[in-house]
Amino acid sequence: MDRLHELLRLNRQIRRQNTIKLLQTDAQRIASANFGDSPAATVVQHLTHQVYSGQMNVQNAYAAAMGSGVAEHQFREAFNDLRDLLS
Repeated sequence: MDRLHELLRLNRQIRRQNTIKLLQTDAQRIASANFGDSPAATVVQHLTHQVYSGQMNVQNAYAAAMGSGVAEHQFREAFNDLRDLLS
């Protein structure tokens, strides 16, 4: 039973490390993406990179976006552009 718990713990740790590596790879792709230089694109790229690199959570990124002075519909468009570029 102890062996099973140890294997399950190791499995969770490996999955967490793999997830972190994937997020870091995505953060690098986001940071180097070129999808425009509008204020919305700049803020979306910065905040999305912050989230994927683990420096900010989604809620704080959303609050920062809403406090930036850029219209929400422009953020949606910029985020969709970034998503399309990276997919």
